[in-house]
Amino acid sequence: MKKDHLKNIKSLLKFKTFTDENILNLCDVLRTDLNNEWESLLPLAVDVRNLDKDETGDYFYKTIDGTPVHDVPTARVWYLRIYDKHDQMDGIISNRFNRSILELECVPGIRRVFIVFIAPNADLPRHIDDLERPPYDPSETYNLVLGVSVPSEDINDLGINIHTTDLNLKNNHAILFDANVPHNAWNKTNDWWISSILVVDKTYWNKE
Repeated sequence: MKKDHLKNIKSLLKFKTFTDENILNLCDVLRTDLNNEWESLLPLAVDVRNLDKDETGDYFYKTIDGTPVHDVPTARVWYLRIYDKHDQMDGIISNRFNRSILELECVPGIRRVFIVFIAPNADLPRHIDDLERPPYDPSETYNLVLGVSVPSEDINDLGINIHTTDLNLKNNHAILFDANVPHNAWNKTNDWWISSILVVDKTYWNKE
């Protein structure tokens, strides 16, 4: 294996949890826009178990070991896209998240933003975000994961594993990492776990 490839992999494995005033403010605005009726948004979100096939029926959204997601009954996870730099959102979403979108547009290098709903006693299977490339092949973006409504700070109950490291996401905290590093998440509580994923250009971010 070439030294430059080893260097790339080593750089990918530098991730951590952190918070600052901007993260705190953004989480507050997202919570306000979600409000107590957030479950009404689930029909607008994408159930990962339905990301099985493309129009040809030949492509399966798979876990890291090649298992189609529809074969993972605990993968009760929904993604709701609320912002895309190059696409207009549905009117319901843009109106509901108007304040959040104004804040998100100020985030350096922002590309896309999702709200992620993980059901009680559910798992997000181990995967990478770009299935067209091999694991650990560096991408151009980071995933900035924000803790919007985190029902437990106990790593045994709820957390994210990136490569071989377990991290517990807290309310008003963030985790920054390259999503082409294999990762998975678990929610063993009896409550919903709500987070937000901001896809940001690496050129605007430095984890050091």
